[in-house]
Amino acid sequence: LEKIADPGRITLFANAGCALTCPSKLCYKSISILNKGKGGKFECSQPIKERDLEGMVDFPLKPYIDMGFHRFKLLRARPGSMTGF
Repeated sequence: LEKIADPGRITLFANAGCALTCPSKLCYKSISILNKGKGGKFECSQPIKERDLEGMVDFPLKPYIDMGFHRFKLLRARPGSMTGF
């Protein structure tokens, strides 16, 4: 991030859900297929590779603001889930 010439043009996520600690990210492919309207079903690695779920984790913004970033995107917690949208 420190090497980005114009950080003011970049939007950073200011928080993350279960993907932050996910070891396999199975959901990425399944969500991509669902978002494209190609059917399929949601898949998650939690039943296969159990781990502690931390829910939504907010990142400290000050270090990024000090580097010149000022555009941030916040995910909303998905009801009944450990991830956001």
